[in-house]
Amino acid sequence: MSQDSYLLRFWRLPQSDGWRVTLIGVLPDAPQYHFNTVEELLAFLTSAYLPAMETMMETLPWEETHPSLSNHQP
Repeated sequence: MSQDSYLLRFWRLPQSDGWRVTLIGVLPDAPQYHFNTVEELLAFLTSAYLPAMETMMETLPWEETHPSLSNHQP
């Protein structure tokens, strides 16, 4: 299993309606990602991590580890 850690920073420009987002990797020399909207952040996270999460959920023994969720398997 791989793991990534980030600092998530939300900020606004003066006279701005929307939030901007910076995603900063916590490891030395980790990349920073800048987004003009929260929706852009969510699209990035979905494309970067959803396939791996779906694969992980398909391989987990749900009935053994999460009996209350056994009816909600993917």
